[in-house]
Amino acid sequence: KMIAVEGSDCPSDIATLLVWQQPHIIYMMEMQYRNIKSQAFLEKYWQVVEETAQFMADFVVWNGEHGCYDIPAPVIPVQECHKETDTVNPAFEVEYWRVTLRIAAEWARRLNRTPDDRWLEVAEHMAPLTVDEGVYLAHEKCPTTFTEFNRDHPSMLGAYGLIDSDRIDTEIMRNTLHLVERCWEYPTLWGWDFALMAMTAVRLDEPELAIRLLLKDTLKNCYLESGNNMQISRKDLPLYLPGNGSLLLAAAIMTAGYEGCDRELPGCPKDGQW
Repeated sequence: KMIAVEGSDCPSDIATLLVWQQPHIIYMMEMQYRNIKSQAFLEKYWQVVEETAQFMADFVVWNGEHGCYDIPAPVIPVQECHKETDTVNPAFEVEYWRVTLRIAAEWARRLNRTPDDRWLEVAEHMAPLTVDEGVYLAHEKCPTTFTEFNRDHPSMLGAYGLIDSDRIDTEIMRNTLHLVERCWEYPTLWGWDFALMAMTAVRLDEPELAIRLLLKDTLKNCYLESGNNMQISRKDLPLYLPGNGSLLLAAAIMTAGYEGCDRELPGCPKDGQW
């Protein structure tokens, strides 16, 4: 993340410890493939998908005590306010690993190749999300997710928003989403968080909540007449493209649906008042 074309990291004490961006290229390639269904596209980008999956499978560590693969410390999760040495199995990352390693294996099959056995081995044995009092925590060692760390990105929601993990308990995720809405420090959210939360609401069949989250009147959920998602509290961010990108993803899932959804306008309230 945040590297020059030469491969040099930008000066940052956070970026080098982030891993949630690693599966992005597999996710994006899969979205494009579903759009065009081209064997030539699969062939062209197979090496990118293959080498990314190889890295991801090699990055995790087997936990013999729990019988699963961990994303271990030191790591900084999507929610960057966590200390790297305290963070183990961040919620979004473990599900993103699971989903995209399975996608990589599917790419191999589409190309009549044999997928690396380790990809599916890791995918099927990723550490589970940590649950406490009926909600998902930010990571395995964060019991104060909703009291001390109720700021920055509520990234656990992405495990059933941006992606559709088949391991998610929808009622636990619903409880998590509702608690985030009630207790999160909204000025600390970023422009893309509102649409991320809305996508989770859509998958949970709560379109009214999705609209409410998209229209939250708070600092960084500001869109100028130019369309720029201005982060008002940051003088250095008069535009913030992740906010625009997230909003476009949310609009797509709200109006066009998602895999397995057969309802028209699944994320839009039926009364049309939105």
